[in-house]
Amino acid sequence: MKILKQSIQKSDSKMDASPTKGNIDNITAKKFSNYHSESHPFIIKAEQLKKSLENVKSTEFYGIENLSPKSKAVKCLEHLKSFSKDVKFTALHHLYNIAIDKVTDSVIEIILEELLRFLDKWEELDDEFLEYMLEIIGTIGLHPINIEKIPLMILMIIHDETSSHINLHQAAFSCIFHLGFSGVESLIKLANKEFPYFQAWVLEKLVVTNLIQKTIIVPALAQDALNGSGQIRNMAALAIGRLGTEVSKAINDLLILLKDEFWKVRSAACISIASAGPSVANIAIPVLLKILKEGSINRATVAETIVRLGVQGEKIMIDILNKEPLSNIIFRTSIIKALGKANVNNNNIDYVIETLYKLSIDRT
Repeated sequence: MKILKQSIQKSDSKMDASPTKGNIDNITAKKFSNYHSESHPFIIKAEQLKKSLENVKSTEFYGIENLSPKSKAVKCLEHLKSFSKDVKFTALHHLYNIAIDKVTDSVIEIILEELLRFLDKWEELDDEFLEYMLEIIGTIGLHPINIEKIPLMILMIIHDETSSHINLHQAAFSCIFHLGFSGVESLIKLANKEFPYFQAWVLEKLVVTNLIQKTIIVPALAQDALNGSGQIRNMAALAIGRLGTEVSKAINDLLILLKDEFWKVRSAACISIASAGPSVANIAIPVLLKILKEGSINRATVAETIVRLGVQGEKIMIDILNKEPLSNIIFRTSIIKALGKANVNNNNIDYVIETLYKLSIDRT
């Protein structure tokens, strides 16, 4: 039995992708597969920055490595006024490196005060310059000076589908997101804007962001999930599912969405319920069993959701499997696959393994 349990654990990664584990649509998944790197100009444009440094390291930046952090910061901030892109971008790169090092608060304040002065005239600056600046500000993170500028940075995010400044919008979003409670709260309010394209854009970002202030965003997402277009409801339901056990706070809203007119919304709600775990089993399983019987949502998805709600769900699905006619191969297969996702740490796992083992040797 122990060997079989270990085998299941080892083979779990080789199995088909689970339909209930944060399974956002393929286009979104591909587009935001590496959200942080995608919005990080110092990573994306590393080669360009290297060339800029090579062009100016023996002139404007000669001997800079010998300066103290404060002197280095002051020198780089002066170079931001240069007409040369190579000089400006190299200065920003040095400032970024200073920001990620452990420097004193006074040095950080010197950097922030000057960068935020530039930010006041953002409409006059080119996008690349702003993207680098926003990354530095976001890297520094929560600071009283930063918080005051959130309304200004919000203006850099708002756009429609005709915008040609997507990288800038994304950089501003990433920056605000790293400014703590106030930043996240501002982004949540943005998701309530009455523009379907923009709502979907913001929600897509929230779907793939792992550091969301969970207790703030759940109520806002639940509200979006019950209102707006089908696309908005779909993205909001998926975003809720990324919040782990915090999903339980929105369970009543998700149960309503299981009856939504659009199949994508129904599936998204089901997937998100799976993330809530055993805490919602008593309220969710009866509804899910009815849906499993009706077939209004893919049965494999519903079956796995029930299994992922803990021991109670596992036992119910085994009971259904034992009673289901052998001729119903498709349904039985869905349940068996779902049981393969059972939590090996549950005290019920031996029972699950025994059931699956018996099925594997049953030749009837």
